[in-house]
Amino acid sequence: MKKSMLTLAIIVSCACSVDAEQWQTLGTRPMGMGGAFVAVAQGPMAQYWNPGGLAMASSDTVSGVELPITAGMEMTGDVMKNVSAIG
Repeated sequence: MKKSMLTLAIIVSCACSVDAEQWQTLGTRPMGMGGAFVAVAQGPMAQYWNPGGLAMASSDTVSGVELPITAGMEMTGDVMKNVSAIG
């Protein structure tokens, strides 16, 4: 009985889809660099790749980021703080 349960558990675990670490490459420049974009992240993609790159942004820029629905992340914070300063 134990042997058949173990065999069944192994078969079921092998049949399951494994998708633990799917990494989304967002942006055309990061895609062109093969995902090696963390050190040079500037502009709207800096919020996703390296938030420290936001310090290099000039104060008069407006930018946006389009995320696929499957990305499953929340991008809020300092971006929404200065919305009233746009107009």
